[in-house]
Amino acid sequence: MITITLWFLIVLFLVPAIFQWLWNMTCPQIFRVSSIRYWQAFRLLILAALLFGGFHFGFRNPFIP
Repeated sequence: MITITLWFLIVLFLVPAIFQWLWNMTCPQIFRVSSIRYWQAFRLLILAALLFGGFHFGFRNPFIP
């Protein structure tokens, strides 16, 4: 059980760091937007998951066939 929790925490904090790095390497040069910090990347990923249907964790929506 500890290993699952540990992997969850690693992914939870590693994914926003990778997203921040990709954003800061790509978007300011292409779209002339400012760089983002770690917690801004974290919030953007949460917002994107909420808007585009993330956070399923293996469960299906019973109302969608």
